Amino acid sequence: MKNKGLTLIELLISITILSIILFVLTQIWLTIQRDALLHRIDGELERGVSLAISHLKSDITKALFIYPPGFAINLVDNSGSNYGFGTFTTFSTGTQALVLVVPVEGNLYKFNIYITRARTGSFFDSSNPNARFLLRYSTNLSWTPIYSSGNITNLINYFTFSSTNKPIPLSDYLDDNGFRIKYFYLDLLPGHSNDYSFFELTPANYTIGKKVQLVDINIKAKRRFGNFQRERTTTITLAPSTF
Repeated sequence: MKNKGLTLIELLISITILSIILFVLTQIWLTIQRDALLHRIDGELERGVSLAISHLKSDITKALFIYPPGFAINLVDNSGSNYGFGTFTTFSTGTQALVLVVPVEGNLYKFNIYITRARTGSFFDSSNPNARFLLRYSTNLSWTPIYSSGNITNLINYFTFSSTNKPIPLSDYLDDNGFRIKYFYLDLLPGHSNDYSFFELTPANYTIGKKVQLVDINIKAKRRFGNFQRERTTTITLAPSTF
């Protein structure tokens, strides 16, 4: 009996079918890999935003005092943390920097500083060149607040951090302006004797008698991957315990 092999046409058809099958399987595998990566990115962004909100809620609601916007801060970071600012930085409290004072016991207070830092050096991501970390610095200091017109006048403006109190990275891949704070104080409505409302507090209208009684915080994490962009955004409004 004579063996019959594949003709050239049959061989070409078989190769074509196999190529199509391999192409389809490759596309399915790439889609699964892409979806898994995007799911992981979504999870990381969500966890970072949730972690930041958890810390902010805890610190703000327990706060004795929230620094007003426009207050100059000197921060010396000798912690050696890869996330930290390094030896020295200066900034002002305001739309992207928050300083809170939480009582511990007696004259001991916890000073919590929320500030963003660019993803530079080994953290730089060319697909997300403007991405930032949200950091939380925290230190306990002995301090006796001095009050005038119901507000504290002797605020600490110089903080030093060592290896025992390294900054904690909360959210990663924040948008360039992904941590925004608005400060509010309660005051009488113009022309009214009993009706109060909240007014935004800024460096331009701050006076010693105006105390931060409410903060509105917006957090936006955003990360690009290839042709895809993933985002997580949330806004919280919180008041300190000493409202």
